[in-house]
Amino acid sequence: MAGNGKKVLLHACCGPCSIMCIQSLRDEGYDVTGYFANPNIHPVSEYFRRREAMEQVAEQMDLPMLWQDDVYDLPGWLKMVHDLGIADNQGYARCGYCYESRLALTCAIPAPAARRHPGNRNPRRGVR
Repeated sequence: MAGNGKKVLLHACCGPCSIMCIQSLRDEGYDVTGYFANPNIHPVSEYFRRREAMEQVAEQMDLPMLWQDDVYDLPGWLKMVHDLGIADNQGYARCGYCYESRLALTCAIPAPAARRHPGNRNPRRGVR
């Protein structure tokens, strides 16, 4: 059903969590492009583990990807949640901010960049 003009840019925090979302969207007729931008995953070894898993899923599912590694900023993230008074995550406020910040990053991607599927496969570069 894909290819009917419906396109979506899907933020992915990791590969395994995105599989059902990708498949469900494709089943609904969407052309899906994945987007990996995660500023606060720590330790950094976990960031790279998730990134590698996303690379594998993208390859296995033939998923075009946008990679934005340049937003990884754990010290900046920790300062922001401290400054916002949500470092303790009471009421899951930090979780809400996490979702909000990732959606903001995703929404900031210009539509033409999200459509350049084949040129966005290089996982070692920022968004192009």
